[in-house]
Amino acid sequence: MKSPVQTLLTAVVFCISLSTDARGVDIEKSPNDDRQYRHITLSNGLKVTLIQDSSAVVGAASMDVAIGAGSDPKDRPGLAHFLEHMLFLGTEKYPQPDDYSSFIQQHGGSNNAYTTFANTNYFFEIDNEQLEPALDRFAQFFIAPLFSKTLVEREKNAVHSEFTGKRREDGLRFWSVRKKGLNPAHPMTGFTTGNLDTLADRPGADIRDELIDFYNQHYSSNIMSLALAGNYPLETMEIWVRQKFSSIKNQNTTRQKFNIPLFTDDQLTTRLNVTPLTDQRFMLLTFPLPKIAEHQFTRPRSYIGNVIGHEGPGSLLSELKRQGWVTGLSAGGSTQTRAADTFDISIGLTADGVDHVDDIIENVFASINRLKQSGLPQWLFDENQLIDELSFRYQEKAPVSRLVRALSVRAQDWPAQKLLSGPYRRTRFDTEGVRMILDKLQPDNMQLIVAAPELPTDRTTKWYDTPYSIITLSEDRLKRWQNAGVNPRIEMPAPNRFLPQDLTLRADGRGDPIKLIDTPRLQVWHRTDSSFGVPRANFRVNLHLPNATRSARASVLTEIFAQLVNEQLSEFSYAANLAGLGAGLSTNSRGLSLNMSGYADGQRKMLESVVDAMQNLKFDQTLFTQIKRELKEEITNNTQDAPYKQTANRTYQLLYSPYFTEQQRLSAIESIERPDIKRFADKLFNELRVVALSHGNLTGKETLEHVEILRQSLTKQAQPASVKRIHMVELPAGNNYAHELSVNHADNAISVYMQSTQRDRATRARYAVLRQLLSQPAYNELRTTQQLGYFVFTYTIDLIQVPSVVIAIQSPATAPGALYTAIEQFLQDFETDLLAMSDDAFQANVQAVVARVEEPETRLSHRTSRYWSAIIREDYRFDASALFAEALRSVSKQDILDLYSKLFVEKENGRLVVYSNGTSKGSETDTIPNPLKSMQPIASLETFKKDKNLLPPLSEVPGVE
Repeated sequence: MKSPVQTLLTAVVFCISLSTDARGVDIEKSPNDDRQYRHITLSNGLKVTLIQDSSAVVGAASMDVAIGAGSDPKDRPGLAHFLEHMLFLGTEKYPQPDDYSSFIQQHGGSNNAYTTFANTNYFFEIDNEQLEPALDRFAQFFIAPLFSKTLVEREKNAVHSEFTGKRREDGLRFWSVRKKGLNPAHPMTGFTTGNLDTLADRPGADIRDELIDFYNQHYSSNIMSLALAGNYPLETMEIWVRQKFSSIKNQNTTRQKFNIPLFTDDQLTTRLNVTPLTDQRFMLLTFPLPKIAEHQFTRPRSYIGNVIGHEGPGSLLSELKRQGWVTGLSAGGSTQTRAADTFDISIGLTADGVDHVDDIIENVFASINRLKQSGLPQWLFDENQLIDELSFRYQEKAPVSRLVRALSVRAQDWPAQKLLSGPYRRTRFDTEGVRMILDKLQPDNMQLIVAAPELPTDRTTKWYDTPYSIITLSEDRLKRWQNAGVNPRIEMPAPNRFLPQDLTLRADGRGDPIKLIDTPRLQVWHRTDSSFGVPRANFRVNLHLPNATRSARASVLTEIFAQLVNEQLSEFSYAANLAGLGAGLSTNSRGLSLNMSGYADGQRKMLESVVDAMQNLKFDQTLFTQIKRELKEEITNNTQDAPYKQTANRTYQLLYSPYFTEQQRLSAIESIERPDIKRFADKLFNELRVVALSHGNLTGKETLEHVEILRQSLTKQAQPASVKRIHMVELPAGNNYAHELSVNHADNAISVYMQSTQRDRATRARYAVLRQLLSQPAYNELRTTQQLGYFVFTYTIDLIQVPSVVIAIQSPATAPGALYTAIEQFLQDFETDLLAMSDDAFQANVQAVVARVEEPETRLSHRTSRYWSAIIREDYRFDASALFAEALRSVSKQDILDLYSKLFVEKENGRLVVYSNGTSKGSETDTIPNPLKSMQPIASLETFKKDKNLLPPLSEVPGVE
């Protein structure tokens, strides 16, 4: 007799559909997927996946080349990455260096690329109507790039800027140490980014010649895979592809397998200590595995990882948390090459856990031993398979830009049939694969890496200056772990009681949300929506709590409270998360947010548990100390962000009110003790207003049942509350302010914020068009031509609908004053280009913004976000996007010229400049030119905001939409 899980699994699998193209290739797809697919191979060996999406307004393409940094010549680290940069900078058919990127940007698109160890991937998205000409430009990357000598020399600086800008990122710094633990003969140990040293011309070795040789040797159509998506018939897109990509040369290149062991024998019993810049602590256990093709779609690593990484009661994580040693744990596949895999167990550590690494590892092996002894039961496999099958059956549309990137990579190694279903569907219960992996999870087949600020180190990596040490693990330690036995506290997972049973789709309600309740304490909006074909729902709740926002101390107490609630629920909610149901508590500017999403079946049980935890908070001193330390780490670690991120963040801090500084919050944390949380929680909900939205596969009656839980537990005894929304500082017209930020980084950075004096919809539309017009030219001039830095951005800050333009740069060599001068010069010069712009080019840019605003909602969450934004804005305009698109279409070129003149020529509006001087030689403060020195200096956030007018949310301004 079948179990309920097997019965449901059979029903779900039976529903899987096929997309069969004219060539008879059956591509498994979700029944919820209305796209059409075709997989072909061109005469030159290029693999192509075509996707027809009849509702798409955006087209996208991705080309994956099965060559990456692992193929860099030993004396030219970073060459593959440098080549990736160069392909954007002109081809024989489109020789201007910005032809491709400008065309994409002008038509509402974006483009990028990345280089990994074994692959290089290029991708773009664009207004669907411009897909064919964009594709023509894209194809030339792989047919006839120019490699202009001038641009080769110039682009070295961009690669170097990318390197210097990311040198202090702990992820890259950690990898630089991890490579020290790998086989020195393996290409994965190489420096992959490149810089001015590794890419310099040398006697008898011209870098341009080497680039061309590398391209001709490795960029061969037979190791390329293209994915293309658009709102066109498959036949039409196939014609385009055959016309444009058949000319790519087939060099009959053989993909490199890298048949070299990742580790030498003596590296497998070592411990590497790493010193991070940020205040973080974790450990990584790595077990090398053989690469076995027959396990690709049975996924035994994932199955074992799910069990070891389980977070429910009786799990390894639960036991280690009980000891106060760890904060989190995950397990599964990690490092992969074409010839080798690894199984990794990653564990977040507490400060005490750093001193108990050996004990933690003993518990890890005790958990593994239990698996080896008891085996993995069929029912657990069935349950995992059901969860995956449900995810596939009720899959929602991924953005085409993400889809093409995924499929171009998968098609390199996967059969066409599995391109869509492969990540979800397990072909069988692979007992052989499970046993093979478990046999490899041994102490003598493991490398240990521990990262923490306090660890002793005696070496430094070459490129990222990361302190580390390598220690051989003693025989005594290895024997201890080999004899770990089993821990009776660590058990197999229990059957998942959150697996959805009722997957019936409710009748679609259509229209916009309706207001079910509106009282001083409670406002509830609802719409039943099954139009996406998924039995899921989203429940959004904002809790307006005056006691949560009155001071920096109250703000910090609220953050700690929310994290303690989430932690109290973690074991209970983990099974729900696995089953596709999630819930969490977080802070916002008016109090707390409770978000719940996933299968509607089971949400009531989850909501009851969350509310109960909020009302009956239970935690010990160890957990309180850990949560408090994590919050301190989060705040202090922000000071290690890249300079451009820190200047952007400080701009937000200067503009928004109320906003508590890092120093205020850190000071508040120090004074908080465990009893303070209990006293605070007892009063937190005394004054309260609840605003909620229920959207998706729930009826109005079911929504009211949810709301009754909130009413009985939270609002019934509370006094009605009113909490002001966030305001923004108004910059007085014509006033320029400068604020210097101290950042411990070699690079300089600047963020120039220019604020509008008007906020109506027409003005907001003009600013949106202006940013569109500025973005690519600013990037081309400041980044590509002048090579001021790798990070060049044009964006906006308009949380409460105050229009603005922000231009930001991070530079390794140019001081902030010079960066500001370059921005000013660009803005002066671009007026000429704007005046000369044709009407067609101008309208193309307007249409690009319209297309982004009108992009169809393809997922339930997208529509929920639109509804929720209107509710928390308190303007309740659920058609705001349509109204904004209408305003955009009314923007004329003269409107933009008038705005441009006021903003950049006459400089009528206020400006706020935040900058930082890098620590490298030549970037000292006294070298800053006068443009910044002549501005009004900002000494602190408090003094700056003290005498400024505060702009309220737009919904509070009469007569303005």
